[in-house]
Amino acid sequence: MRLTRRGFLILVGLSALDVVLETQGYGAISLISKTASRIIGNSVKIVARDDFSDLIDRVCEFFHPDLRPYLKTVRIGTSSAARTAYSHSRDENQPLIVVSPDFFNTATESVYWRDYYSKPPYNMEAGQPVFSEAFRLQLLTHEMMHIAQAKTRIEPGRFFEQVERWYPDESMGRPVRGGGANYTKFVLWWNIYGCPGRPDVENDGDWKRMEYCERYAGSEPGVEEFAYVGETLLVPADVANRAARLRDITPDMRQYYAGVVAPDILA
Repeated sequence: MRLTRRGFLILVGLSALDVVLETQGYGAISLISKTASRIIGNSVKIVARDDFSDLIDRVCEFFHPDLRPYLKTVRIGTSSAARTAYSHSRDENQPLIVVSPDFFNTATESVYWRDYYSKPPYNMEAGQPVFSEAFRLQLLTHEMMHIAQAKTRIEPGRFFEQVERWYPDESMGRPVRGGGANYTKFVLWWNIYGCPGRPDVENDGDWKRMEYCERYAGSEPGVEEFAYVGETLLVPADVANRAARLRDITPDMRQYYAGVVAPDILA
C-alpha cells in the first residue's frame, strides 16, 4: 500500500483540479484530498523480522517443506487499514502480510470484537486479548494460505468448483459448530456464506446458499474458501481435531492441499 511517485503526482494533480472546481463555484468537495490523506495515513510500516520470526517459523511447520523457505521470506507490516490481517501475494518475490497495529500488543478490543470475535467460532470473552498468541498464529496461517495458493498457481475457480459440489451435499453432513462433523463447513458458512450474528446454522433454512457476506463481496470465488478450509485443517490451536476435519472434505478437495500442507498432517 506504499504510495508510488507516479501515484503521488496523480493525486496532487487531481487535488489541484478539485481546488479549481471549488473556486469556480461548482461545489466540488475535497473528497480527492481526503482520499489522498487516508492513503498516506494508512501506509504500511514494515516490522523488523526479529519481532515475528518465531511466529513465522511456527506457522511454517504446518506447510509443505518445499514451501517453507519461500514462506519464511514473507514480510509483515502494520497498517491502520488492516482490522485483522490481509496479504499481498501478486508479486511473489515480495510476499507481504499486513496486520492491525494491535497485532503485536495485548489490545482487549477491536472494531470487530462485539459483533464478530465474541461469537462462535471464536467465543472470545470481554477483556481477553484479541490478538492472543493462538489467534495470531491462526491469522498468519490463513494469510499464508493465500500466499501459498498464489505461489503454487492453484486456480481459485477450479477449487471453487469443488466447494460448490461439496458444500450443499447433505450426504457429507450439515455444518456443525464445535469440533464435530463438518466443522469445516461451519467455518465457511460463518465466515463467507453467512454473516456473524445470524441464527445457528443448524436451524437456518438458507444454509445451502452460496452467498458471500459483505466482507468478501468483491472476492474472487475460491480464494477465501481455499484459505479458510486450509486454515481449518491446520489451525494451531486445535490440533486434536485435524483428522476429523480431513474427513469433512472430499478427496478431490484434499488433493489441492497435497503440495501445500505438511505431508504428515495429510497422512
